Amino acid sequence: MTAGQALTEVRRLLSDVGSSRWSDPVLLRYLSNAVRFLAGMRADLLLQEDGTITEVSELNYGTDEIDLPENVRGILADLTASSALQEDSDDRVNMERAAAYEDRAVARLVRGSPPVR
Repeated sequence: MTAGQALTEVRRLLSDVGSSRWSDPVLLRYLSNAVRFLAGMRADLLLQEDGTITEVSELNYGTDEIDLPENVRGILADLTASSALQEDSDDRVNMERAAAYEDRAVARLVRGSPPVR
């Protein structure tokens, strides 16, 4: 999947499909952080069929590839949306939404669904 495809789902969760609240560079930074978080929690998600490990790198453009199993797209979106909503830390509703997205993502990671490539 590309970073742009992941951001489409993030923007849907944030109700920001017009990119009026969060810029692409900001969301790409949060998405990069989410990929690193996934790698730390579930290194098996980085394992390729040939036995190599995918290198985690900074995402700078919507066309950058994210070499992770397709079944983690929702987890990435939840983690990225959570980070974006935490920007508004003075807004209680956004903080509650951020916590809910993060809790859902971590629960799905801990359940340990196998990578689907």
